[in-house]
Amino acid sequence: MSTDASKLDKALDAAYEKISKLNNPEFTSITDKIKYLIHSYRADGNPVGLYEVATETVDFLKSNQEKYSKQITQKLIDDISKATQTETAPVKKAAAPKKEEAPKKAEAPKKAAAPKKAAVVQDAAATATKAKKETAKKPAAPKAPGKGKK
Repeated sequence: MSTDASKLDKALDAAYEKISKLNNPEFTSITDKIKYLIHSYRADGNPVGLYEVATETVDFLKSNQEKYSKQITQKLIDDISKATQTETAPVKKAAAPKKEEAPKKAEAPKKAAAPKKAAVVQDAAATATKAKKETAKKPAAPKAPGKGKK
């Protein structure tokens, strides 16, 4: 865990405690998100989620600072802001824009070929029919002497 992320972890933990003490049901969404991302960071050491929720938390605190001036102090907001403005803050990589493919050259239409599978089946059937005809034309082999019925 980096020290910058640890500072942010502590600042967000303090914000979580302050917001939770306000006991306002409207704030459960932000507190649940902060709590989840703090636990996630502590489990895997990946601070990306902390930095994402930090900006949301700062906006939330600023919008409610006037109403809850005793609980939401400027120091609390500044601690989170300073922790997110470090040089080592991870940046979520944006997906590279997709390259447009050049239009394909027009291909000459291909002649419809008979399905190969059907041709193989027809050839096999013709071969079987031919074999039956040849065996029918051949006379039966003469029996060996002395091996007849008694």
